[in-house]
Amino acid sequence: MATTTQTAPVSAHELHIEPRQLPKLRSNQGSPVDPSSTGWLRPTLASRSLEEMRKRFDEDGYIWVKGLIPREVVLDMRQQYFPVSPSFGLEIS
Repeated sequence: MATTTQTAPVSAHELHIEPRQLPKLRSNQGSPVDPSSTGWLRPTLASRSLEEMRKRFDEDGYIWVKGLIPREVVLDMRQQYFPVSPSFGLEIS
């Protein structure tokens, strides 16, 4: 996986990253997470019927309506919510 170095601080809502594959994840205790137990979230279109959304919820255990909350709001919230912690590699500028 290629690494990009950021030369100047960029607000989190200006970043757009679409990885081609899931990263190798580790638990909070440092042990590897089984890749078969993780995956990308599946978006649900806002135009879907309530019945279809309920079915998706029953299948996946969540509903993600992409674009329902503006991207800038979500990323700004993440910037305030997640502390910068080099111990697990989360760095938001």
